[in-house]
Amino acid sequence: MSIEEKFFILLQIVIGRNDNQGIDLSEKEWNTLYDIAIRQSLAGAIFDALEIMSQKGQKPSLNILCDWIGFNEQIKQRNAQLDQFCQKLTSYFEKVGYKSCILKGQGVARLYPKPEVRQPGDIDIWVDAERDDVVRLMQSNGIEVTYVDYVNCHASFFDDVDVEVHFRPIWMFNPFVNRKVPRWIRENKD
Repeated sequence: MSIEEKFFILLQIVIGRNDNQGIDLSEKEWNTLYDIAIRQSLAGAIFDALEIMSQKGQKPSLNILCDWIGFNEQIKQRNAQLDQFCQKLTSYFEKVGYKSCILKGQGVARLYPKPEVRQPGDIDIWVDAERDDVVRLMQSNGIEVTYVDYVNCHASFFDDVDVEVHFRPIWMFNPFVNRKVPRWIRENKD
């Protein structure tokens, strides 16, 4: 069985689709799986599989386990920090009368069984306002705005996390479909 297949078995264990019958992992494989989990941004989610496997006597060495526990705690702390940043962002735009919505990673994290262990990245926020108005607002408040395009811009709200401010929550490559998107958004944004 390849290491990729074993990785997918760990994922299946986490979501309850595999009761872990007969997956034996060597020390080297545990190291490789840990590396894959980090690269795929799934180290926090897969950590639960370690608990399940430990109950059946299959667990990594103490070194890997300690590394994984430490990394898992860092993920939880970072998520808590990003959640606070998301609240600050939505409050910032709400104060000037703009509705907003956190998109992508932090936005969909609430759909995870354990949102606190989803590996976070940047923050994407959709602001329901015209692009030029949003950019002007941020710049007038001393927020550096870069890479402004049709869909979003990068804004330096925080020192240690990237923020993408979206003017459109979705954009389609097909121009005919893309023309219909604004109407759909107006009808469904609440």
